Amino acid sequence: MATFLVYRNGSNAANQSMCNRMAVAIVTAEDASNARSIAEENVTFYANQSSEAVEESEADADDWNYVSKMAAQSDEFYVG
Repeated sequence: MATFLVYRNGSNAANQSMCNRMAVAIVTAEDASNARSIAEENVTFYANQSSEAVEESEADADDWNYVSKMAAQSDEFYVG
């Protein structure tokens, strides 16, 4: 098992206006594909959006901290 930072790619007026990439989840999973699936089940993704998972060791610290903080305040972010 590893821990991944998951990004949502693709701008959408409903959840990510004028932003092409946003960190939205921190997920412990067997691999990146599984981490992306878990995030997509717990965070809103629209048809024009995709996910990308980055291992903790390669993740941007500011993005990691942002998701950790926001998950406590909004259901648009997920830690699990």
